[in-house]
Amino acid sequence: MGRVLTRFSITFALLVLPLLSGCIALPTSSPTAAAPASPTIYMIEEGWHTDIVVAVDELRGQSAALRDYFPGAKYLEFGYGDRYFLMTEATTFDDVVTAMFPGPSALEVTVLDTLPHDRMDDTDVIGFSIPDAGMAKISNFLWDYFEKDSAGKLEPLGVGPVPGSMFYAASRKYNALHTCNSFSAELLHQGGYSINTNGVVFTDQIVKQLFGPRESRPVQAATASPQQAQNP
Repeated sequence: MGRVLTRFSITFALLVLPLLSGCIALPTSSPTAAAPASPTIYMIEEGWHTDIVVAVDELRGQSAALRDYFPGAKYLEFGYGDRYFLMTEATTFDDVVTAMFPGPSALEVTVLDTLPHDRMDDTDVIGFSIPDAGMAKISNFLWDYFEKDSAGKLEPLGVGPVPGSMFYAASRKYNALHTCNSFSAELLHQGGYSINTNGVVFTDQIVKQLFGPRESRPVQAATASPQQAQNP
């Protein structure tokens, strides 16, 4: 019985490893998209992983408090993932198996001085035009994703891997079926995009709902509006 369970665990781990390793931002060789004309937020595709970039001035309501945590920041990049994977980039078999099941998660917040397509050569960057009402919902969504202490303050976990980045405790549990891409899809849905967020674990599940098959998306394509999203 133990040997059968071991084989099942190994097989299962191999199937979901891309989901888990995706949320430690593995690089890709995809071409960079051109700067959108008037986006409000950006989604960065890095292999299996996605991050969301928001202009600090666009944050509303309680999320505006992030300006106090990152004074002088122009843009903030938000990355969600399994807490241990995100903070250590662990890839051992035991780590993979553990991360498959609901467990602690984290948000990596990084200060950007420039737009993401200005600093990345091997990453797809998609800009999204978000109406005011959608931006208010996204702001609330982001704030709710942070875990707070008894005083309502964000719970820092440590300094991130690049200058200007910090790890914070996240309120939603991470598992193999709720990944960084689930986070991105949920956020875009809050912004007014008709994205079906159920079962979204891969980057392509987001892109296909916005543009159709990846091969039909122009290389320089880059901005999307809520009415452009395809109904699943």
